[in-house]
Amino acid sequence: MLAKDLKTPTEMGSTTHTAIADIHRVAERHLEVHVRECVRIDGTGIAQVMQERQRLCGDERVVVMLTLPPELDLDLGIMNVDHYKVNDAMDGIIAMAVLAEGTMSETMARLYIAFFPPVFPLQVFTTREEAERWLSERLLSGAAR
Repeated sequence: MLAKDLKTPTEMGSTTHTAIADIHRVAERHLEVHVRECVRIDGTGIAQVMQERQRLCGDERVVVMLTLPPELDLDLGIMNVDHYKVNDAMDGIIAMAVLAEGTMSETMARLYIAFFPPVFPLQVFTTREEAERWLSERLLSGAAR
């Protein structure tokens, strides 16, 4: 279920889908990943999202807004793996804002980040406005690199 309805990998407004998420290129150097409700999040699903990000953006450095639904159905094994390292997916991210739409998703995101701190700036937010403001600041400072 990868890469539906894309004309070119870097086309603005492009949307693609994986088993667990919808990925949308909203602007130049800005990607949004929306994890869908009622899907089981496992290592394979996470790897698909990372592969699609790399395919969509190529070598371009981007900011990413990752939106997590209020309730998460997690394969708990994902909490024991550094997915960015395993999937060789650390390059190309200027910064990531995690928008947690509920207490459970916020807690799980913060716990995961504590175990596996990323090499890029990452913050967890509970409001979209704060997340967008922070990402805009990171984009401005990271675009010069």
